Amino acid sequence: MFIAFCVIGLVLQDDTVAEGDESSAVDLPVGRLRIEKILFLGNSSTFHPPRDEVDWQGNWGMAASAADKDYVHLLVTKLGQELGGTQQFMAKNIADFERRVLIG
Repeated sequence: MFIAFCVIGLVLQDDTVAEGDESSAVDLPVGRLRIEKILFLGNSSTFHPPRDEVDWQGNWGMAASAADKDYVHLLVTKLGQELGGTQQFMAKNIADFERRVLIG
């Protein structure tokens, strides 16, 4: 059984961007909130480090042929394009949690 699992966490700054105040705008404003960091939690589709035992030399989501083609990097790139900015992000593999808690 394959279960796609992903949790995306956003760290938001506690202040807001005043409408029309371009001088105080920072990376990735969403409405009146500003995204500071993005955390992706998921299985090997989200992130998998290199591992010889499974013949995997990449350091990105295993569903992609290159880092810039996995969904984490595609989503981060799209957010930057759509919202006009750059962002810090991290992807972590929590497949052990998925296997223990969600599948049982």
